[in-house]
Amino acid sequence: MLHLPAPPIEFEDEYKSLRGEISPSLLELEHLTHLDLNCNDFERSPIPSFVASLSKIQYLNLSYANFIGRLPSQLGNLSNLLSLDLSGNDFEGRPIPPFLASLTKIQHLSLSYANFTGHLPSQLGNLSNLLSLDLSDNDFEGRPIPPFLVSLPKIQHLILSDANFTRRPPSHFGNLSNLLSLDLSYNYDLNCGNLEWLSHLSSLRHLDLESLDLSKAIHWLQAINKLLSLIHLNLRYCSLPPLTTPSLSPVYSSAPLVFLDLSYNDFDSSIYPWLFNFTTTLVHLDLSGMLI
Repeated sequence: MLHLPAPPIEFEDEYKSLRGEISPSLLELEHLTHLDLNCNDFERSPIPSFVASLSKIQYLNLSYANFIGRLPSQLGNLSNLLSLDLSGNDFEGRPIPPFLASLTKIQHLSLSYANFTGHLPSQLGNLSNLLSLDLSDNDFEGRPIPPFLVSLPKIQHLILSDANFTRRPPSHFGNLSNLLSLDLSYNYDLNCGNLEWLSHLSSLRHLDLESLDLSKAIHWLQAINKLLSLIHLNLRYCSLPPLTTPSLSPVYSSAPLVFLDLSYNDFDSSIYPWLFNFTTTLVHLDLSGMLI
């Protein structure tokens, strides 16, 4: 294992992060399985293709390391890779390359805040061992969430926030029986008028829909109440109306909610009976900017 991240901020005067380019001498570490170079400064150099010659590597973290340019296609040859984090680099508005689908053992893939744009390659749907996928803070140019994302059989954590997805989420979202966390926040044009699919995510523990327009999601509360494992719920800035119609009336919930953010919606005191379900579990409750 080689762990060379940047030092903590409090020690930055005594220690400096790595700079320059990655040396090919790394190839001499022929038994290396873990390589962590996150938060160093490689001065906007490209990720060198020889990294893909580390044939035994299982965990590769190159996040926030000031890399730029095209991903080397040779990365697709890392057949033992279980975790890859490329977040926080600049891939110059290119699409996510299809060769990442060759990483058939991959379990954790983070591509957030990496200046990827365009369409998502359907080949990613072949990553049958994937447990977590983070595509947040990229620009998928107003495309819908592709159906293959909701057919990943083992996925537990799906982070798609602020990625410029639009239209209606795939109806098969409800088939993700292993999903523990889902973040769709800040996809402002996502059509979430129907949240029935949400009620089928029986294992879900974390749900973030901040800044989605839920003004027409009239059965949102019934869907939330069916999530019996939910501990974290963020519905901030979702344009949710007061609970004034029978279809919106609060009902019993046994979810063990610990974190609940309902701030900046149009609720009034009609939300109180529902909140009383969580008096013994809630640690964080935000009702700011409401009509209460």
